[in-house]
Amino acid sequence: MQTATRPDYVTSPPPPPPQIPPIRQTPAANHQPMTTVQYVVFFLLMCIPLANLVLLCIWSFSDQVNINRKHLSQAILFLLLVAGIIALLIAIFGSLGFTQWRIPRFYN
Repeated sequence: MQTATRPDYVTSPPPPPPQIPPIRQTPAANHQPMTTVQYVVFFLLMCIPLANLVLLCIWSFSDQVNINRKHLSQAILFLLLVAGIIALLIAIFGSLGFTQWRIPRFYN
């Protein structure tokens, strides 16, 4: 009599699961939340003309900056761009409308 043998893949134990690297518990320095003092200093620096645009561009396009400051700077630059476009459109179309108006003469 011949006994049935099982194939090796049925009798062998399953392979061990892959090792997952441990999750880093402490956030990187660029991912720390900004404190209230840092926000106050940020908005005080935004009050300085021309320096605010330079600082916004530096903070928006640099990789070495806190991620919260970077995203806030990008949002402010985007809002400035949208406000500038709206102001330009109002100036263009507003000036076209005023050139067609006639000033009435109430007094002779």
